[in-house]
Amino acid sequence: MLLNYYSRITYRIILAVMTTLLIGCTGDLDATYVDFSDRMVVERPGDGRQDNSYFKVAVGSIISAQEMVVHYHEFLEYIAGKLGRQIQLVQRKT
Repeated sequence: MLLNYYSRITYRIILAVMTTLLIGCTGDLDATYVDFSDRMVVERPGDGRQDNSYFKVAVGSIISAQEMVVHYHEFLEYIAGKLGRQIQLVQRKT
């Protein structure tokens, strides 16, 4: 019984591999050539204004949002001092 179970699993694995190989090797003759040397500049969507004075830090809190700010405040102040920028803390609403 156990041998029969393993032989069915082996058969299904071989069948899946063969099907994948046969479908993947169709030999598509209509391949598209992409020229990466011809580049174009695409503008980002939005109003064009980005505030680079803030460094955004996202934190997923396990504890409440108020306790998280208390615990991370010193660490975020350290990062702000090293970067020379203000930190903007981003939290997911819970």
